[in-house]
Amino acid sequence: MSKITTVFMDLDGSTLAEKNVLPTELRALIQQHLHINWIIATGRSYPNFIRAPFKGLLPDDSLHIIEGGARIVQLDGTLLNEFGIQATELQHLFSIIDLSAIDYMYFCSPLLHGNAWYRHNDVIDKFNLPASNYTFNFEEFKAMAYELNPGKVSLYRNQEFELAGLNYHSTGNNIDITTAQINKGSGCNLLLERLNIDATHALFIFNDFNDLPLISAVPDIKKLKVGTLMPEVSADYYAATPHDVAEILRQLL
Repeated sequence: MSKITTVFMDLDGSTLAEKNVLPTELRALIQQHLHINWIIATGRSYPNFIRAPFKGLLPDDSLHIIEGGARIVQLDGTLLNEFGIQATELQHLFSIIDLSAIDYMYFCSPLLHGNAWYRHNDVIDKFNLPASNYTFNFEEFKAMAYELNPGKVSLYRNQEFELAGLNYHSTGNNIDITTAQINKGSGCNLLLERLNIDATHALFIFNDFNDLPLISAVPDIKKLKVGTLMPEVSADYYAATPHDVAEILRQLL
């Protein structure tokens, strides 16, 4: 078996358990193998990414994929690559969106130091959304998006509707929209090239539908699947929960 030198880690449900918890066994394993490239690959925007318990565990200059591939950042927030949604793509999104079918929509911008939200009055208490940088005026939200050029726009839908012509990934009612051909897979390939790593020496820990673009884009990567979602998707290794990941990794590393 090829030696594993790099581990790409999805966060929620893959390496993080409920309530943003990094299992003790996995934390200890990472500490014992800091020579490994531990790379987070997540759909989270930076403010939520940095909430994950990796500060002080991984080097500040370690590289990570956030916003579903739209940004490559260091753990300390230094931005290396950014792939913004094109103005024509935003125009198309805003022209076809059914506002009655969504509860909220948001994007992240470093200039805002957080997320910009569009939301309905009746979802404030339901979702306990942040009180800053939000608007109930859709035109105002659109103007902010055109000005700030987000890498990803996310929305929460309350019913099915068509999003034809857009590059997006969905997990349940959550939908993440990025520019064409940008996803976790494009981010993984970028970092493999940047770090001069052969994909056969890399492993991806995943659990959900928004992880599939990485598997498709990097077919030679080893795969460790967590949980029982997507039974049709095969992997090289299987873990029942994030708490079981460390034991499998220990045998591989």
